[in-house]
Amino acid sequence: MNLHLMTILLALLCYGGLIYIVLHRGLRGNRLNQVFSLYLLTMVLWHIAYLMVDISDSVEGALFWYKVVAAVVSGQFIVYFIFTKTLLRIEVPSRLVQGGLLVWALTVILVAVLKEPAFFTGIHRDEATGFFVPTFGPLMPILGAHNYFFLGYAIFKLIQGYRGTRSDIQRSRIQYLLLGIMVVVLGIMANFVPSLQPYPIDVVANIINALLITYAIFRYQLLDITVVVRRGLLYSIPTAIIGAGYFLIISFTIGLFHAFAGPQILLVSFLVAVIAAVVVQPLRDRAQLWIDRIFFREKYDSSLMLQRLSRTAASLLDLDRLTTMILDEVTTTMHIETAAFF
Repeated sequence: MNLHLMTILLALLCYGGLIYIVLHRGLRGNRLNQVFSLYLLTMVLWHIAYLMVDISDSVEGALFWYKVVAAVVSGQFIVYFIFTKTLLRIEVPSRLVQGGLLVWALTVILVAVLKEPAFFTGIHRDEATGFFVPTFGPLMPILGAHNYFFLGYAIFKLIQGYRGTRSDIQRSRIQYLLLGIMVVVLGIMANFVPSLQPYPIDVVANIINALLITYAIFRYQLLDITVVVRRGLLYSIPTAIIGAGYFLIISFTIGLFHAFAGPQILLVSFLVAVIAAVVVQPLRDRAQLWIDRIFFREKYDSSLMLQRLSRTAASLLDLDRLTTMILDEVTTTMHIETAAFF
């Protein structure tokens, strides 16, 4: 399996999973999720077209699917702008959005009707990667001009929203959206650098964007989606990885001492198992602590706060100092601006 195919399939898995999460939340009556689903759908179509380019056997077939990529990507940032507008609840002239969608439709028609060298002057198979690489025609920059206008507008509004909100959670949501879309832009720009074209940099950028969005959904309930993840499920991930490593260590050691037999090999296996268990247990505890800090931060912070309060309250008798300390701890941990005892 080549590098392009692996990264494309991983990207499809990521965005397919995001679509499942959003659909599971429900689309009826929720315009924000509807627009976001459309954005995710354009991402899926983009990578399906890339997948078809990768498995194409002819230049004609690869060229057709590159036209599909151009048609999909030409409207992606318009959809992202509509999503941003809906997320931040900002008012923009309806004619602006309608005009963008109209230009997208015209672009799709032009990509389908016009022949080379309008958008692509040619396609060749790269010797190093074996992937079909296009050479862009004179109309390609024009195709992307209106798209980057809407992208810039969306980023500008996200920055405004980040600076204007007083909610730490909303600020974190916008922060991850901004980081993700900037990574996507850098990935697309790599396609215009001849030395980088043969490599799936834009696909890797899209995967990073999907992971950032997923983290924002799990950690900050992006789109008001609350995904219930039980600790046991998350703990099973590092446990499985450590268990696989544990198995490999024993297998490797047995392979080294393959000359032993009978009781000797049992003794070697037992000693390796004991040593591995002693080493692995702290790693497992550290991995679970890391999961707590990332996915269950509120509960983790609250637990630490209660431990600090319990230790201090046991030795502190001054009521004023005790109440001040409790207020400081609660406001800091729960991100409350002001609080008071009554």
